[in-house]
Amino acid sequence: MDYFYAKKRDQRVNEYFDSEAMEAFADWNGKVFAPGKLDRKTKELVAVACTYLTRCPYCIEGHTKAALKAGASKKEIAEVIQIAAALNAGAGLKPIPGRPGSPEPLLHERLELVEDPVEGVDSREVWDPEVVDGVLLTVV
Repeated sequence: MDYFYAKKRDQRVNEYFDSEAMEAFADWNGKVFAPGKLDRKTKELVAVACTYLTRCPYCIEGHTKAALKAGASKKEIAEVIQIAAALNAGAGLKPIPGRPGSPEPLLHERLELVEDPVEGVDSREVWDPEVVDGVLLTVV
């Protein structure tokens, strides 16, 4: 992949970033990837899939190596990449809610079919359909 991106980053770039903000990000990122309800391997596999959606070569390489180190197999990594590719491709084929002729119901109609997808939170009180129409449909 050397021909796609520089393997070594010029560390002088870091001089321009706010060091306090970068330290806060590093701390938060460390907490996100710490074992919790999901183990490190699972989190890294999710991250690998996400990096293929964000298309960041540094993230792809870093999270793939971290997933392998956490015990993921190459077949597991390939599978999550295929999942990411399918989701990415499918997004372009999905009908737009509210478009005439679209089979998808509008968000507020869809929410009535869902029994509080977040435990203890009534999604109809949280989400404003005017703001997130089409976004929450993926989550729901």
